[in-house]
Amino acid sequence: MNTHMLELEREFSRRGICSAAELTGALAISQPTLSRILTAFPPERLHRIGRGRSTRYALHQRFEWLGTHWPLYQIGENGEPSRIADLHALHGGAWHVEQQHPWNTLRGSIFADGIFPGWPWFLDDSRPQGFLGRLFARNFSTEHRVPADPRRWMPEHILSALLRKGHDLPGAFVVGEEMLALARQRFAADVIAGAGREDAYARLAASVMEGQWPGSSAAGEQPKFIACTENADGQPCPVIVKFSGDMNDPAQARRADLLVAECLADKILLEAGIPAARTDILYHRNRCYLESVRFDRTPAGGRRHLISLLALDAAYYGDITSPWPQAARRLERDGFLDTASVERLRMLWWFGQCMGNSDMHYGNISLHFGPDWPCQLAPVYDMSPMALHPRTDGSLPDRLPPVPPCPPEESSVFEQAADLAADYRGRLLSDPRLTPSFKAAIVKV
Repeated sequence: MNTHMLELEREFSRRGICSAAELTGALAISQPTLSRILTAFPPERLHRIGRGRSTRYALHQRFEWLGTHWPLYQIGENGEPSRIADLHALHGGAWHVEQQHPWNTLRGSIFADGIFPGWPWFLDDSRPQGFLGRLFARNFSTEHRVPADPRRWMPEHILSALLRKGHDLPGAFVVGEEMLALARQRFAADVIAGAGREDAYARLAASVMEGQWPGSSAAGEQPKFIACTENADGQPCPVIVKFSGDMNDPAQARRADLLVAECLADKILLEAGIPAARTDILYHRNRCYLESVRFDRTPAGGRRHLISLLALDAAYYGDITSPWPQAARRLERDGFLDTASVERLRMLWWFGQCMGNSDMHYGNISLHFGPDWPCQLAPVYDMSPMALHPRTDGSLPDRLPPVPPCPPEESSVFEQAADLAADYRGRLLSDPRLTPSFKAAIVKV
């Protein structure tokens, strides 16, 4: 490597992404000389960003066994894929999303040139998280050189998992040709017949609790697995299934109560015309199962893309602890979320407050995400009186927390939420599946 190339390498290491003017000035060389030096770089080493006079340059970051750049696909609602971008890892930790089809949402006001200082925010939900995320990371670490604790994962670890196990992630994005081929296959042999799903669920629950990876991913702390069963028409129906332990244990009986309560919350919201997960309760071998139809999958075998409120808010605001109504207002103000979704998000917040949901973090709300802003709120999920969840020592809370005071600007949605919560409480108290201790806690504040 000649002297100018070594100097150029050092300049890239110092600056990261450079324009031609920055490079010629730093090296005190002419534009023709710079062009000759750049041409001498191996194509896999040098990356060009933009065109014409706006072109900038960077060095690729090569990850062992993974390469330097990878195609990003989106599977449409009809099941057909499209290549929307190429992901480029850049020296210094930045990433360039080189678009093949215009997706305004992949850039936005902050990332207008497609340059991200770290792992692209719209792929952050692919990071292993929750109960299944920890299980996946432990299993994946035994085959590949990644940490067993997903909290220690760097972007190259996430990428490694996406390229090897990323064919059935939440949402519609798939990275790499191999995972796209797997994502398009119909796994007919894996479809659970409706008549046999209880036994199949029992086997899956047992294997998950033994630490075996069930083959797909979903966030959240409760024990769960992914499956594909049959709907009423005999068609494949992807589902997420949460489950309790042996209900002879009082703590596990309380977990079963919360699964039933979640199912009832979904039903009362749907009856009120509010999109929610479509769920059902099954009992088998003294376990309770909450089966939830995946709303990121379509009957045609396609997918609908999702992002969490956590990923979007962290990228643009960095405020992930304020109440949902505050997040809704800033998202509407900046054109990220439509008005109807904002009103629904506000109402859901107060419904959760009125019914004792103490687990209303930003990861428990998802948005349907497409090429253009604004997003639309996805159906609500994980809505249950989690203030009654068993404590870490196994003891059971015996009352709901008081409802926080409602500010004047929230009074209209609060009234609607409070009315729904009152109907919901009546539904809980009349349900024979719930334990007496749970019902007693529902009426105490």
